[in-house]
Amino acid sequence: MAKDFEAYAEREYLGAVCRTGGDVDIQLAGVRYVATRVVTEQEGCLRELLDMRSAEKTRREVDAGCVDALLVTTDDALDTGRFLARAASHRKTRMTGTKLIEGAMRRLGPTGNAALLAELARPDRDPAEIRKLTRILVRVSRISPPEPVAMLARCTPQKRAEIVEVWAGKIRAAGGLPPQEPSS
Repeated sequence: MAKDFEAYAEREYLGAVCRTGGDVDIQLAGVRYVATRVVTEQEGCLRELLDMRSAEKTRREVDAGCVDALLVTTDDALDTGRFLARAASHRKTRMTGTKLIEGAMRRLGPTGNAALLAELARPDRDPAEIRKLTRILVRVSRISPPEPVAMLARCTPQKRAEIVEVWAGKIRAAGGLPPQEPSS
C-alpha cells in the first residue's frame, strides 16, 4: 500500500505543483510533498506558483508550502533568497506575506541578509520596493540602516549602493553575513 501511495503521490502531487490552474488543495499537497520528500528540480514550478494571483485563503498555505519546499530543495540559497525578496517587494505581486518572507530570510540566516542587501542595491528599485525591503532587512537583521529609510528611497542608485555597503559592513560586524570569499 505504501508503494501504491508513493506512486500516486509522485504522479498526482508533483503534477499539481507544475499546473498553475489546478485544484488549490492538490497544489498544497504537492508543495508539502516536495518539501517533505526533498524532491529536487521543482524550483521553477514552485516559483511560478508563488507568482500566481489569487485571494483564496488556501493560497496563503500554498505560498507557505512553496517557501518551505524552496528552502529545503534549493541548490543556490542566495538566488532563492533574492527571488523571495523580489517577490515580497514587488508592488504588483500577489504574495503579500511579508511575515512569510521574514521567516524565510531568518531560516536562510546570513544568506538571507545578503540576498536582501543585494536586492536593495539594485539600481532599478522604486521607492516603495526600497522601503519594503528595508523594513524586512531591519526586522531580520535587527540592525538599522546608517541613513533614514526616506533617504534610501529618494537618493540616487549610486548613493543607495554606498549606503547599502556601509549597512552591510555593520551587519557583517554583527556576524549577520556569510564569510567573504578571499579575492584572488
